[in-house]
Amino acid sequence: MVRGRVVHFLMLFLLCVLASVLFYDLFCTHDIGKSEELQYIIVDIDGASISAKSGIAISIEDKRFIDNKKDVLIKSTAAVNVTIAVTDVGHIKDLTEQVLLLPKEVAVIISPYALEAEQIAKRAAASGHTVLAWIPTEPTNYKFNDSGPYTLLTGFSEAKNLANINAIFGKVNVASGAYIRPNDVYLDDDARFNFFLKYMKAHELFFLCDGVKDMKRIQTVNGTIGANYKCVDVQIDIDATAESIRSHFLQLEEYAKKNGEAIGIIRPYTVSIEELQRWIVSLDAKGIGLKPLLTGPNSVFKL
Repeated sequence: MVRGRVVHFLMLFLLCVLASVLFYDLFCTHDIGKSEELQYIIVDIDGASISAKSGIAISIEDKRFIDNKKDVLIKSTAAVNVTIAVTDVGHIKDLTEQVLLLPKEVAVIISPYALEAEQIAKRAAASGHTVLAWIPTEPTNYKFNDSGPYTLLTGFSEAKNLANINAIFGKVNVASGAYIRPNDVYLDDDARFNFFLKYMKAHELFFLCDGVKDMKRIQTVNGTIGANYKCVDVQIDIDATAESIRSHFLQLEEYAKKNGEAIGIIRPYTVSIEELQRWIVSLDAKGIGLKPLLTGPNSVFKL
């Protein structure tokens, strides 16, 4: 009799376990948790919205879902977002390859002096990265820091500088826009700034500006032009040491928490890429989204 009660008890216990598993499978695993639902909206390939509860999360880290065995795209709707652009890409093969393997949300700024600038730009675009071209402009110490034959100079005619811009976009011809480094003097003059922004607007190109220095002026100069632009908030590896880079990533996060979003720019140094990879992995746990600089495909440049 005792043996029969033990068997009966074990059967009841197993039935309870089975019922719990079925309950969890039906009502829990097919529902995306509240924290994830706040961070992501699932969007069908053709742009139609899909119910978040109909998707099965295969990896919240790589932000892909499957719905009815069909891939869907995900747009971050986290309350706090950061954007990263890697500049001066193309000079060192191994580091360039590492940059191209970064998440597609990371923008890639191609140097016009890279030997394979056109091919690198096309590969970056094909991988889904926003592609920009670096446009070298006259720095404050130009006599001691010659930035090459494509440089826009204050002593050049408008026609010569125009030819240089066209040549750059001719090489990086899938670029969606341009980036100009800080500490230049070329854009210090409103007439030259006006000329440059009109070029961006006429060719439907985006301009990533220096940040505080340009931000105060671009709103005024661009007022009647209407060029599409954003400004860098933090130069991440201005001091290329791991400690300094981590400190600037924290600065970028704080800026994003204060303003809802922030843009950081970083160079393709070994330590910079290593720290960037570690930092990107940490963002989900912090409730911070990695947002692309621009949405939509890169465009092919036309004169």
